[in-house]
Amino acid sequence: AMQTLWDAFLATAAAHAAAPFLAAPARPGRGYLEDGAEFTYAEARAVAETLAEAWRAAGWGPGHRVVLALDNHPAHFMHLLALNAAGIGEAPFNPYYLQGETEYFLDHSEAAIAVALPSNAPKLAAARPGLPILPWSDDTDPGAFAPPPPPVPKRAEAPGAGTEAALFYTSGTTARPKGCII
Repeated sequence: AMQTLWDAFLATAAAHAAAPFLAAPARPGRGYLEDGAEFTYAEARAVAETLAEAWRAAGWGPGHRVVLALDNHPAHFMHLLALNAAGIGEAPFNPYYLQGETEYFLDHSEAAIAVALPSNAPKLAAARPGLPILPWSDDTDPGAFAPPPPPVPKRAEAPGAGTEAALFYTSGTTARPKGCII
């Protein structure tokens, strides 16, 4: 039975391995994949499985949360799938946050680590000195991705329908943004 985003993705990837999964159109000046890129379901699955294994091998799993500061880079979706496969929650970073908003986001989300594009890493580091930040760029080899061990052990549970997939933040127009667990 499909209980997670990863389960649903695997079913679709099995049925449509050669079909396009996602594309980043060419966009000069974007700061990443300026010539564009396209990934099939099979390619995305291979990357996500490699990343999920790296997270698991380092001891990450249910009860942990990771900041993804990858904007709309295809790697954001590969990491989201990998984290979901391993039962790890993601907290997507809004690159337009000011420093105070970034400080609140990092404090409130209780994320222990971040994966960030070069443009986002300094914003996170300034908001929380000492936060482990794993760099990601167009030439990052997923096979060489090696997160450090988590600060606390994972919970002993298999990922399922009740496992956190993500922590999204509301716009916060009347007060501080609210964290919405998905």
